[in-house]
Amino acid sequence: MSDVIDQAKAEFRRSTDSLKEVLAATPDDKLNWSPTDTCRSPLQVAAHAAIWVSRMQALLSHCIYHTPFESIAEKVAEGGYPSIYAAMRALEEPYTTRKQVLDLLDTSSADYLGFLDGISPEAHGTIVDLRFASFPLAVAVTFNGMHVASHVAQIEYIQTAYGDHDWH
Repeated sequence: MSDVIDQAKAEFRRSTDSLKEVLAATPDDKLNWSPTDTCRSPLQVAAHAAIWVSRMQALLSHCIYHTPFESIAEKVAEGGYPSIYAAMRALEEPYTTRKQVLDLLDTSSADYLGFLDGISPEAHGTIVDLRFASFPLAVAVTFNGMHVASHVAQIEYIQTAYGDHDWH
């Protein structure tokens, strides 16, 4: 399992490095640009990715160690938000600058990597229930890297929409 954790950490680092690079390649005047008012901007996409690093860590911790986890779906069901999308947008709202998003990404990434290092050998056989499906821990620890990488691609696509066709 330590090889799996090491591979997950390496892929996660590649993904977060790519997110930083694609955000750095986004001009200041395009950080908050989106093709429509219902689409996320590059900054909002990056904030979403950074927020979910810590949310996924909290969910994995809940599944392994039974720590408390505040579910967005439960808040929606309780009437706190009209949809999961609205709840996510509310979490992203405070992050309005590149520096804020990068600081959040750095903090949440360091915490997540530390969490991965601290997974006890006893937990390696855990089946993780992520509400939409269950996975072996060895699979679930790869999700943060994949999630961040998917949002890197999303920002790259947004860049083409505003005319940036360079490969970043």
